[in-house]
Amino acid sequence: MVRLTKTLVAVAAACVLVGLTAAASAGTGRDDNVDEGGGGVHVDFGAWYPSVGYVQAPQGRASATLIDPQWALTAAHVVDGATSLSFTIGGIEHGATQWLPHPKWNGDLEKGYDIGLIQFGDPISDIEPAPLYTGTSELDSVGTAAGYGRYGTGTEGATGFDGQRRAGNNTIDALLRTPGKDNRILLTDFDSGSPADNALADVGSEPEPLALEYLIAPGDSGGGLFLDTDESNAEDINGDGVLDPVGDVLAGVHSFVWGRLDGAPDSDYGDVSGHTRVSAFGDWIDSVLSPGGGDDDGGKPPWAGGPGGKPKKSSAFDDSIVPEPATLALLLSGGLMLMWRRRASRSA
Repeated sequence: MVRLTKTLVAVAAACVLVGLTAAASAGTGRDDNVDEGGGGVHVDFGAWYPSVGYVQAPQGRASATLIDPQWALTAAHVVDGATSLSFTIGGIEHGATQWLPHPKWNGDLEKGYDIGLIQFGDPISDIEPAPLYTGTSELDSVGTAAGYGRYGTGTEGATGFDGQRRAGNNTIDALLRTPGKDNRILLTDFDSGSPADNALADVGSEPEPLALEYLIAPGDSGGGLFLDTDESNAEDINGDGVLDPVGDVLAGVHSFVWGRLDGAPDSDYGDVSGHTRVSAFGDWIDSVLSPGGGDDDGGKPPWAGGPGGKPKKSSAFDDSIVPEPATLALLLSGGLMLMWRRRASRSA
C-alpha cells in the first residue's frame, strides 16, 4: 500500500526558451561525474544514442527519437498546438510535414497519454531508427535517458545549456498509477546515496546511485528512455522458448520531472522523472506509421495496447505502483515550462 501525502509538483521538461539559436543540452548527473562542459554526465555517452535528435518549435526546443526513416516519437505536449516543427538529427534539419499527439491526450500529464509523433518528408537513411520495447518487464531494469535538455549536477539541479546531447542511467523504480486498468508512466528517482534523497523508498527504491546516475531536465521532453542490452531485457522473439537479447530498445518517452520531496522540479537529488510507457502504445504507433495512417484524423484507431497486448499487472508490479494524481492544475512558470500541483491521500 502506498499513500501520497506530500504536495506533488511536476514540470513537463520541454520547450524552455533558451534562445532560438542554440540547442539545449541534457540532464543532471552526480556531482562526482562532472564533464568538461559542466554537466553531470559525459557528453560522449550521449553520442551512443544517435537516434535521439531535437525538435525546434516556435516556442523553443525539445527532444525526439527516430523510430522510422520518416517518423520520430516525442511527447504529446511537444507537438500539441505547434504551428511549425523541425527535427534535427545527425546535424541535419528535417522539416516536419505533420505532427500529432495521441488522440487521448488532453493536456493532463497524470493520464499517461503524453506521447506524440512527427513525420518529415525525406527519409533518413544514415541513422538507424530505435526499436520499440514491447514487453512488460521494465521495473528494476537500468534505463538510459538521452535528450537535449538543460544540464547540471545533483546538488545544483539543471542550471545551464551548451547545445550538447547527453545521456545517463537510472533504475526504473516504479509505475505511476494512471486511470483505467493500465499504468502508462514509468518512474525513476535521482539518488545521491543518502536515504533522505530516496524519493521512491516507499515503493522499494534503493538509495545507492548508479555510476552514471541521471535525471532528465527541461528540454529533454520527448527524448528516449532506453533499456540496455542484457539478459534481464531479453525476449522470446521467435516463440521458441529461447530468450534473445533485444539490444538498446526504446521503453519510455520523457514526460515530466516531479519534485516529490522538496516541491521544486529542478532535477536535483530527490526528484523523480516520469516517462510515458512505450509498450502501451505499440498499436497506435503502428496504425499511424502504416500507409495513410497519419492522415486519418490523429492516427485512429485510438490506443489499444502494445503488440503483445496491454501491459498486464502482476504481483511483482503491485508493490511498485504509486497512486495516480487525483487532480491536475496546469500552470505556466519559468518560460514555457508546464507545471502541475496536487495534494493526495489516496491508497494504492
